[in-house]
Amino acid sequence: MRGVKPTAVSPNAPVSIKFNYKPAPFKMYLQQFPDEQGVNIPLKKGSFQAPSERGIYYYMVSAYWKKKEGSGGDTSAGFVIEVK
Repeated sequence: MRGVKPTAVSPNAPVSIKFNYKPAPFKMYLQQFPDEQGVNIPLKKGSFQAPSERGIYYYMVSAYWKKKEGSGGDTSAGFVIEVK
C-alpha cells in the first residue's frame, strides 16, 4: 500500500467503515498491520477507535454477505490512516 495517501484522523477518534451495498454485509473483520503479521481489531457496529499515538497505520477490512440459501459473497479492502 505504499504510495496510498493516508486519511488524517485525530488520536482516539472513532473511525467508521461502511460498504455502500444493499444488503449490508452481515459480518466484517478488521486487521491492523504494524508489520507482516496482522493484529485483529474489534469492530463495534462497523466502527473502531483510532490509535492514541501519532503515526501511520495500515488496515485490511474483510466483509461477508450471506444469501438466503447457500453461501454469499465477500470482499476485502485496505486503507491507511495517519494519526496527527
